[in-house]
Amino acid sequence: MKALSNFAIRNIAAVGWTIFLLLIVFVFKSHNHLVGSITLITLSAIGTYELGKIFKHKFDDVDTLIYPLLGAYFPVMSTLEGYFASLEALKMPMLAVILSLIFAKQTLVANKNKMDSTITRITAMVFALFYPGFFVGYFVKLNTFHHSSTILAVYLLLITLNDGMAYYVGRAFGKKTHSQGIFMVSPNKSLVGFIGGLTASMLVALIAYLYLAPKFAPQMFGERGVIYALAMGLTCGIASIIGDLFESTLKRSSDVKDSGDIIPGRGGVLDTIDSLAFVAPIYYLFIYFA
Repeated sequence: MKALSNFAIRNIAAVGWTIFLLLIVFVFKSHNHLVGSITLITLSAIGTYELGKIFKHKFDDVDTLIYPLLGAYFPVMSTLEGYFASLEALKMPMLAVILSLIFAKQTLVANKNKMDSTITRITAMVFALFYPGFFVGYFVKLNTFHHSSTILAVYLLLITLNDGMAYYVGRAFGKKTHSQGIFMVSPNKSLVGFIGGLTASMLVALIAYLYLAPKFAPQMFGERGVIYALAMGLTCGIASIIGDLFESTLKRSSDVKDSGDIIPGRGGVLDTIDSLAFVAPIYYLFIYFA
């Protein structure tokens, strides 16, 4: 039996990943999408562990075992806030405690041989506390809106179709139009693919505005007009691409191709959720101010 090509594996993985997330959104939607929130907490923890391994390629002295705990903080807090609103007031004080513990661990426990890398280790751990966890926390907070299943479904389609169209349009027309190489960090990405992805995001937002929101999620756009919907699609589309490029920058700076190999055709969890995480706060604000 002939082995599947990387292109075919990527297609299967992309479709499977999207279906998996949509099933969680619509099948397990009770209790503020608790199953979905737990899934996101797990993905954030794994993604942050992968981030620690990326750092370890660059800096030998990285304690990767603590990274999943850092990555889970914001998604866990966002989940608990859905049940206990008063916890929101404790988020920042608890964050200050965590930062203090990070500083204490790296300064009091560090031995003489590790002193030179103290600032690097502290910076890496603080960064891991916020990326991707802080962004995934807003993904979780989307559960707090009324008609959240529809809002989440549009969000997932907006990002996955942006990613898919950017890839396929770039693959088909990138070389022909000589538009590759516009992003130094990812030379294979092309301007025509970038435009294809943005077009897909705007079309998803437009369809949501015209057909889905009026029937299934009236608050999604509120009294805003079609320009607001298109602006949402455009802004989220740009953020999606930036999220992908940002993660590529992290990997390239550490001479790593993929964050992991847990998902065939896509790489690691961080490779898979980079755009979803990056867009979450922006999409949340668009829904909040609608």
